[in-house]
Amino acid sequence: MNPSEPSRLTLLKEYLGDDPVQIKEMVDLFLATYPDDINTLEKYCTEKDYKNIQKTAHRLKSSVHLFNIEPSHDLILKIENLAKKSASCDEILNLTKRFKSMMDNELKIIKKESEQLS
Repeated sequence: MNPSEPSRLTLLKEYLGDDPVQIKEMVDLFLATYPDDINTLEKYCTEKDYKNIQKTAHRLKSSVHLFNIEPSHDLILKIENLAKKSASCDEILNLTKRFKSMMDNELKIIKKESEQLS
């Protein structure tokens, strides 16, 4: 992590009172559910299932916000809004792939920060 960047766990620490056990549990839950969520989001894009694209993007948006990942948050918000408008699923799928790529590095940062908690 770049020292000038805020910790990905700052908001979790604020919400959970800096309890390392609870923070690690939340991180582990996110890391465990994220792969299914992103794969499901891609599947809904190929099926043109706008309602479920929107619901899945909304769920991911909340998690991404909780982990202080602004560029990814902005992108998943855009995906959610495009689904609300029933925009081109090709565009949504392309943004989803971009989001997934951005998150690959972010997941490593989150995991590393979680492992450093005492």
